[in-house]
Amino acid sequence: MNVLLIYPPYSFKELYPNFMIKNKKGFGLIPGPLIPLGLLYIAAILREKNHKVSFIDGAFHNSQEIINYTKRINPGIIGLSICTAAWKKTKNFIKELKDQLPNSMIIIGGPHPTALRERCMQECPAVDFVCVGEGELTLLELCNSLDRKNKTNIKKIKGIIWKNKNKIIRNPLRELINNLDTLSFPARDLVNNSQYIPAVSQYKRLPNTIMITSRGCPYNCKFCDSTTFYREMKIPYRERNVQNVIEEIESLVTNFRIKNIIFFDETFTYNKKRVLSICDELIKKKIDITWSANSRVDTINKELLKKMKKAGCWKLLYGIESAVQKNLNNVNKGTNLMQIKKAIQITKKAGIKTFGNFILGLPGETYEDGLRTIKLACTLNLDYAKFKVMTPFPSTEIYKNSKNYGKVLSFSDMDTHTVSFIPYTMTKSELERLFQLSYQKFYMRPSYIIKKFFEMRTYEDFKQNFKAFRAFSHIEVH
Repeated sequence: MNVLLIYPPYSFKELYPNFMIKNKKGFGLIPGPLIPLGLLYIAAILREKNHKVSFIDGAFHNSQEIINYTKRINPGIIGLSICTAAWKKTKNFIKELKDQLPNSMIIIGGPHPTALRERCMQECPAVDFVCVGEGELTLLELCNSLDRKNKTNIKKIKGIIWKNKNKIIRNPLRELINNLDTLSFPARDLVNNSQYIPAVSQYKRLPNTIMITSRGCPYNCKFCDSTTFYREMKIPYRERNVQNVIEEIESLVTNFRIKNIIFFDETFTYNKKRVLSICDELIKKKIDITWSANSRVDTINKELLKKMKKAGCWKLLYGIESAVQKNLNNVNKGTNLMQIKKAIQITKKAGIKTFGNFILGLPGETYEDGLRTIKLACTLNLDYAKFKVMTPFPSTEIYKNSKNYGKVLSFSDMDTHTVSFIPYTMTKSELERLFQLSYQKFYMRPSYIIKKFFEMRTYEDFKQNFKAFRAFSHIEVH
């Protein structure tokens, strides 16, 4: 079967405030285009079973370019991965695809279809199948079935929602992949890695890439949509074997000349023993790599940080979220201010840079609480900070029971930089002002600018800091 996998076209200017965009293409202070690992994992397993697979990324191509390419290769199956922020625009794109290629089967998956399921098919009749949850085995079985044109098999494929004579049918959910080591490495040869340059503060060296060594998260924050499906399936967290992880890292270094890796696990440091083993292997094999990861303030200690630094870790991102304990408790964060302060202190002492993530507008938060959170960000001596507004993404507890937490302004326009939710304790104008203030207060402090100036060692350091200064100096606070 001829299969085309698409990451739908999107514009950074539609998703982020102007001060985060350095030019028409974006890629300035925003996360930048990320290699779509989910689709590349699917591509790898389909190719193993002799399906012909192509890929095109909407980060670099507009709708018409993608449609022209699709018509040229005329795939039997078109698969798209969709996030909530892109759904509104992607619905129209899918309709255009179907109009131009009526005989191609269109399959959608990813965070948004997994959360809303039948609703996606109702909102976009051009969709033929919705893939719920992990897509590797589901897409393989579906492609095999469609390749044989044996429609009866579709009834037996777990993890899909489909139509039969305009009636929407939900098949049983598919069990999660128990052993992640059985999956082939993502088909990275389908992309041009040099195009995927992260934002300022996200990389130490180039070429850079992202990698995932586990799926899910054992924690249960009410605002997080990344692991809701895993909890629904009663297996909130799975991890890859240490040797499997090291083999992929070696492949990245050898085959793609990668020098920096961003580990995109939800909580890379959850299993300290496994992280220590990964670090020991990196050190033992003398693998020349720098890397960063996501962490939690209650999952690290001095011994772990020391070993991580020796193994190439240069930065950790901590989900701090708020300076107010009651607001942390309101969203089931499970951490406290003492843990936050200690974690930042010992991380910096280990020589690892710190990146704090904060959410403004949490349930119960007042304007004064938001100011306290911004003040905490400035006093923690963080190297970098990211501020978001509380967004009730589908499948989260705050989405499901939104009336208990605040007023939802829009269930269709959701990203972490546009106010779509207001707690009952704040106004929209207050939340918008807090968001604008946050970046200006943190990054335009004279002490911060001076510190960054003296930390610069290379031309890359200078280039990144200059971009950041120009962006934050243009923030207008109303």
